[in-house]
Amino acid sequence: MKKNSSIAIWINRILITLFIGSLLFAIFDSEYLVYSFLIAFPLGVFQLFSFLFSIIRYKKLASMARKYVLIYSVVFVAYLLFTFIYLVYLKSFYFVVLEYGMQFIPVLLSLFWTFILETSKYE
Repeated sequence: MKKNSSIAIWINRILITLFIGSLLFAIFDSEYLVYSFLIAFPLGVFQLFSFLFSIIRYKKLASMARKYVLIYSVVFVAYLLFTFIYLVYLKSFYFVVLEYGMQFIPVLLSLFWTFILETSKYE
């Protein structure tokens, strides 16, 4: 179990480093934003599967990691519900801040999931 979590942590470290690096390069040259999109897909798929794996192995997580997973779950579901409500009912109201927030929250969730993976210790 320790080896599996260690491999998952290293895969996540590599993907998140590439993703954040390409986002930082995109600040100076917008052509690098394409690389961020290309890296975001495998990063999202990997983090989704690691999240599902953590939910399955929830009782084996340390108590602090359980709290983080619960917080992450609540925030993720709230984000999905808010996005659905916005796209279905509130699309006629165009708020620039809201649009950027909806695009930036998955990046924050990805960083938070990286933090959870880094701090999670299996008993």
